[in-house]
Amino acid sequence: MRFWMKHVDVKLHPSCGAIQWPMIMRDSMLKRSEDERNVLLSKIPEKPRRERQKRLIQYGLDAPDVSDAVKTYYKTIVDMEKALSQHKWLVGNEFSLADICVSPYFQTLHQFEWTGIYEEKFPKVTQWYANCRARQSYKEAVIAEVPQSTFEALGRKGRESWPKIKLHLPS
Repeated sequence: MRFWMKHVDVKLHPSCGAIQWPMIMRDSMLKRSEDERNVLLSKIPEKPRRERQKRLIQYGLDAPDVSDAVKTYYKTIVDMEKALSQHKWLVGNEFSLADICVSPYFQTLHQFEWTGIYEEKFPKVTQWYANCRARQSYKEAVIAEVPQSTFEALGRKGRESWPKIKLHLPS
């Protein structure tokens, strides 16, 4: 269980930010003056993250961080498929904190309509996420909390971005 929780903190969460941030925030940041952007960026306390945000503003989905992030997502899916070949959930046959920690990052793939990353090649992961979404707690805490208009807007952004995201996946 600790592996998955640490993986989310160290790898998956930063990767999610590297993919989502240029899609959602870049346009509004580019509308600001360079001085305004620099003031906002200077408030990010961690230098590596601050430098990453600068690259994401400058290059958008063409930033090298995006390629690394997509590869991290893909490797996560590969590792999950292996784990799920042993049992129903990530660390056993009972839903656990590991599943709770990882599932929001699949909501990201779902809302941007990028489920093609895993649906064809990774049946165990596909079933795992379907099982997560079928849980009453997930329906109440995640699905019901995203307004349909937001979900549709994110889907549009995801479809527009998919060609660039897809470039970083293994063939």
